[in-house]
Amino acid sequence: MTEKPAAEILYNETCPVCAAEIAHYRAHAEARALPLAFLPLSEAARFGLGEEEAARRLHVLKAGRLLSGVPAFLALWEEMPRFRPLARVVGLPGVRHLAALVYDFILAPALYAAHRRRQARSQGLAIRPPETGAAQPVVEGAEVGKPRKTRTASQAKA
Repeated sequence: MTEKPAAEILYNETCPVCAAEIAHYRAHAEARALPLAFLPLSEAARFGLGEEEAARRLHVLKAGRLLSGVPAFLALWEEMPRFRPLARVVGLPGVRHLAALVYDFILAPALYAAHRRRQARSQGLAIRPPETGAAQPVVEGAEVGKPRKTRTASQAKA
């Protein structure tokens, strides 16, 4: 592709769901010689983003504007003839709002959490849940290297 792309799509290539979806879009774009560029997270700096920030959601750079989430999907779909009807439907006011809620509060966080787990596994680390401030139960003998003290039901009654 020698012409300037109509849109540049930044996606998480390590996410199986994201990679499969983008592969579908890429195949459609290439079959029709559409001027779209699909870029991995390592290109995040070109978008003014860090890789972790970019991994949280889909980003599209179109006409000098950086879009993310549902607006990014709409911009991408508008560039592909097969997906334009989908862009029109999802772009309707009520549908767009609902799609944004689902993507922003369910899909994107779930995919990002899976991304973090994959990163941790590949680095041999454990992901710790964020501190909630809630009191944690104390287990007797729960110190590292010490066995837990357990009691049978008859010992508990005594």
